[in-house]
Amino acid sequence: MKRFIFSLLILIFTSCGVSQFQEFQREGEAIAKKLIALLQKIETKEDMEKHSSKIRLQIERLTDLMIQAKKFQMNHRGGVDDPIISVEITHALRDEIKRIYQIPHVEEAMHDLERDSLHKLDAFDRHISYRKLKPHFR
Repeated sequence: MKRFIFSLLILIFTSCGVSQFQEFQREGEAIAKKLIALLQKIETKEDMEKHSSKIRLQIERLTDLMIQAKKFQMNHRGGVDDPIISVEITHALRDEIKRIYQIPHVEEAMHDLERDSLHKLDAFDRHISYRKLKPHFR
């Protein structure tokens, strides 16, 4: 969980060009708000089972958007240094995820929902690291 939250926060606070940044910000905040609203409905394991497919979809959408934003930043180095999602929404999302992990029998289900996105973020991070190192080995 800590790794997911850390990855989420790091990638959310990437920078982009001004024109594209506003689009990333609007979409990111909309996705995060939907995810927060879904997570707020979770009080039991049964609630998690009922909403898991929708939660997974929002997590995947947010992950894909974060990767797109980071790619854009990498290709447009003169970008704006502002977060994709406001600090308030980021904190609200973090707080909901932490709350979910406190509900009995829900932690494993949340891990399952986050797993694919974590793998995707890790793979992207390794790709970025490789691209940074690659010129040194030519």
